[in-house]
Amino acid sequence: MDSKAEKAQNNAVNRYRSKVLRGLQTLSMRFTKGKKESMVNRGSKTGFIRTEIKLNQSITTLAKKNAGTIESISFRFERHGIFVEKGVSKSHSTSNTRRKKAWIQPVLNTYTPPLADKIAEINANEAINLKI
Repeated sequence: MDSKAEKAQNNAVNRYRSKVLRGLQTLSMRFTKGKKESMVNRGSKTGFIRTEIKLNQSITTLAKKNAGTIESISFRFERHGIFVEKGVSKSHSTSNTRRKKAWIQPVLNTYTPPLADKIAEINANEAINLKI
């Protein structure tokens, strides 16, 4: 891929990344019950102490490149964010009456299709302009 198409694709992915990150942070602000402080130490009884932070503050993103092109992106956050999304906890299985609180899927469903269209457009233009 030439550098112009590569830059366009990386820019599209970085815009997607920032929109999803902002969307996840915004939706996770609903979950304020639980921790009073921004950081809580867990596991003092077992001896394995882990500092757990509020869901909103824990969301980060990482991009992996291969030959200069962003190949994958990931979003990291405290594991209780998945429990909230799926409606499960230590004492509740997936077949319980606890309500799921979707905060990941709505953001991904909003921003992923436009990214796929943009990447397809960039790659199609690159294929058309390919000189052999």
